[in-house]
Amino acid sequence: MCGRNLEFRNDVISDFGGREKKKEAAKMAARLIALFDVDGTLTSPRKVVTLDMLNFMKELRKVITLGVVRGSDLVKISEQLGKSVINDYDYVFA
Repeated sequence: MCGRNLEFRNDVISDFGGREKKKEAAKMAARLIALFDVDGTLTSPRKVVTLDMLNFMKELRKVITLGVVRGSDLVKISEQLGKSVINDYDYVFA
């Protein structure tokens, strides 16, 4: 379902019509930032992220700026989202 929503977003941008409208939509998307909590949003509490969620976030990052937030240290975030977390997201708040 998450991937389907992302496809819809791409359809909206591509259905804007005209080259200028597409550029305008891309500029608007470039100014967006989405911050996601780790526990209970990207993962079940204290669990490892699913492959589907990782793939969705990777695709979403192509469209907007992404960050993750957790009220714990980077070690805990890395345990849940993977060792490459600081490279996989634009912002990581621990």
